Amino acid sequence: MATNGAITGSGTIAANLSRVGTGLTDTITASGGTLDLTGTVGSGLVLAIASATASDLLLGNTATAATAITLNNANQTLEIGATGALTVSAAQAMSAGTIQLDGGSFTDALGLSMTGGTVTGFGTVTGAITGAAGTLTATGGTLTIASTVATGRTFVIGSSSASVLKLAAADVTGVAIVLNNANQTLEIGAAGALTISVAESMSAGTIQMDGGSLTDALGLAITGGSVTGFGTINPAITGSGGSITATGGTLNLVGAVATGQSFTIASVSGSDLKFSATAASAAAIALNNANQTLEVGAAGALTIGVAESMSAGTLKLGGGTFTDAGGLALTGGSVTGSGTLAAAITGSGATITAGPGTLNLTGTVD
Repeated sequence: MATNGAITGSGTIAANLSRVGTGLTDTITASGGTLDLTGTVGSGLVLAIASATASDLLLGNTATAATAITLNNANQTLEIGATGALTVSAAQAMSAGTIQLDGGSFTDALGLSMTGGTVTGFGTVTGAITGAAGTLTATGGTLTIASTVATGRTFVIGSSSASVLKLAAADVTGVAIVLNNANQTLEIGAAGALTISVAESMSAGTIQMDGGSLTDALGLAITGGSVTGFGTINPAITGSGGSITATGGTLNLVGAVATGQSFTIASVSGSDLKFSATAASAAAIALNNANQTLEVGAAGALTIGVAESMSAGTLKLGGGTFTDAGGLALTGGSVTGSGTLAAAITGSGATITAGPGTLNLTGTVD
């Protein structure tokens, strides 16, 4: 593009764009429809979106913007295509309009300040998100929020098709995240730490833990759906009808767990379901594989309402209490650690090992 030029309107430009010269900035403006830039866009060009009518700037390739793109009207859409990768080198602000991700990425090392508008779709957003309002919606795939999100945002997960909202850093929301459809997944990454400051509930869908943490001082009510993976679940869990599965590592349930949930330990390596507070299960927890560990922490107190059995795996006591009035049938595996095992023990073929500390077997041992 020649110095001080302008491209405006809608349609498709199938060419790499760059700026020549050092004069006033050159501008590319989407207006009156979708302006599809399929080639690369070099730094120095000013990207703009008109607001008089619905206007969409679609970036289908690598693009760099040295200045922020104005987003302050509901008619404005900044769209990043499946192979698009937009890097903004200035602090980006958004008070209205839409950032639409179709599988590509939006990156801004100086952050995205949202006081309104919506980020929606699937792809990756990198850059701390601040501001007092705005909506982040995962729909049609996985929307990865790679950086921190300050409180003020509303998180939404679409339900018309499989949609995943993946939080990969420390994020805070003051609004509960609706989980009421099997297509919805809330995923917390290895370094993710989601704090919800209102009571959260789930009647369907999935909370997928990849090693991070979920915190909610007002609790998590589960009446359907599943919590799965490994990491730390801090809130008290109430309700009945959901499933909680430890797989691929330790899933630590830090808060109290009311009866009504079903518990599963996967048979993949290192799967450990840890109870760190008072918990109750109306159903037995299957222990039939060497990779399975059922762990009761120092302050844990697990009560099972039916007869429990173990043919393989480990029942590990870390100072807490395991109670089962229906008894514990051991035909394999091991009981280990310290604490109190309050159940009549029957069967043969398992090992019981105390230590470090005292392992108190209060029931009969056959």
